[in-house]
Amino acid sequence: MRSLLPILGVCVFVCTANAAPVQKDIYINVLAGEAVWLDYAAALADKLDHENGLRILPMLGAGSVQALQDLTRNQNIDAAIVSSDSLAYAKTQNFVETDRNSFAYIAKLAPLELVLIARKDIKTVEALSGKRIATGPAQSATFASGELIFNALKIAFKRVPQQNDAALKALADGQADAALILGTTQALKNLSGGKFHVLSLAIPPALENIYQPAILTPQQFPDLIRPGDTVETIAASLALAVQNWPRSSPRIAALKTFEVELYKSQGDELSGNLAAVVPGWTRHSSAQDLLGQTSIQNTQPIITPTGGKP
Repeated sequence: MRSLLPILGVCVFVCTANAAPVQKDIYINVLAGEAVWLDYAAALADKLDHENGLRILPMLGAGSVQALQDLTRNQNIDAAIVSSDSLAYAKTQNFVETDRNSFAYIAKLAPLELVLIARKDIKTVEALSGKRIATGPAQSATFASGELIFNALKIAFKRVPQQNDAALKALADGQADAALILGTTQALKNLSGGKFHVLSLAIPPALENIYQPAILTPQQFPDLIRPGDTVETIAASLALAVQNWPRSSPRIAALKTFEVELYKSQGDELSGNLAAVVPGWTRHSSAQDLLGQTSIQNTQPIITPTGGKP
């Protein structure tokens, strides 16, 4: 029996040497800055998991502004889903570095219309001076939007730290005079059109490089916008953000694999969303390279969350 051991040892060595190398998984942790955006991270995982060795791990953050800080401070986070204007606000508060271009975006996932809903007796945004506005807790996306917009308009207001459905409940219960919402939400259907309406918002001149104009329709808000009318507002972008790693960084290879699979996951051509520009941001260098190499067509968004629009 002892004489067989050397032969067995040689067999194990030869079999191991000839075995095909096991491909190492590439883990990409995607942080959703707000709970309502977690569906986008889940949709990314559904589209890209196990493509070319990728493992996409969705994570839940504690606000869009906080997500930007986490992206630079936590080495385990590879990408974050944030509102584009959160970066401008974070810079004004020195929450992130401003001496270099620390952030970049891979893709615009969706537009984020700012919907300002107020009591019916409040006719203009200027009339909100001194009023209570639900803009959400600090570090949230709506808080950042509210601080930027109302400061630019020189409108002092009282902050109500509720967001999304809770902000609309505060409005309905008389605990707020207005609520700032990003996109649509189911709770809007519970607001009476006889008591509330959507106010028009124009882009303040100081923020023209951050926001884009948008139009809200009665189809979106049947009880809050009169039939036949439209309301002008402004929009940020829901951005898939990354730290702006230099091309020499060891993290670039994994990030590039992620970008390649994202850009080709709808077929041979990019979607309109992937080609869209996010105002105030720079596209990540390797994503920009892919954009230049691929023909572009305007199609449906590449990532469609199952939970609907934020």
